[in-house]
Amino acid sequence: MSASRKKLKLNVLTFALMLREFQSGPTSSKDIVEITGYQRHTVTNYLRVLHDKGCIHIVGYEEDAFGRQRAPVYALGAGKDVPRRPPLAYSITNARWRERQKFREMQERLAA
Repeated sequence: MSASRKKLKLNVLTFALMLREFQSGPTSSKDIVEITGYQRHTVTNYLRVLHDKGCIHIVGYEEDAFGRQRAPVYALGAGKDVPRRPPLAYSITNARWRERQKFREMQERLAA
């Protein structure tokens, strides 16, 4: 372990809560934050260590409001990680933005 990284200590209760959540099915860091009460950064560090050691693997990604794959969803056990899909081309994202702008302008005209 490098000197710059702190050794993570996981208490037994937190580990039991995380294990129960993983046994119920695929889970994300957001779900574990809710059941443990820890901050998201701490939970993400725990999940990173468990993933590096092969205890969990990535089965998918949660999407944000813009459709981007942000938070990984983990499952218990060793397995092959699902890769992220490549980001959309700028031409596609720009076309979607222009479409939303046209819709907003039309709504403003109808409201006036």
